[in-house]
Amino acid sequence: MSLNWSVEKVADHEEVTAEGRPWEITELLIFTTMGVGIGQITDANAEEFWTRMQVWAMACGHEPLEITLDDIKRRVGLRTNASLKSKAAFSGQVNRQLRDRAATLKRHQQS
Repeated sequence: MSLNWSVEKVADHEEVTAEGRPWEITELLIFTTMGVGIGQITDANAEEFWTRMQVWAMACGHEPLEITLDDIKRRVGLRTNASLKSKAAFSGQVNRQLRDRAATLKRHQQS
């Protein structure tokens, strides 16, 4: 299934799709919607989106992302067709990712 997205409802959507850093942030957030299980950025979920994004990055072994809460709030109205995950489902996903990383570490230590 393809990832469909729209910034049509983002205030000044031309600005967040401008070449360079604005588009890089927008594109990252578009693809992040799948991992965090939030397909639409709203005023009500912007902080949860940011938190899930940082948690997911760390669970995957990456440094926290240099995306600010203001970057996300600037893109309120961004929509994708990513499936919605409850907090419990997202927590389970993060737990599985951490356990997979631990299992990989264990295999490397036993080699």
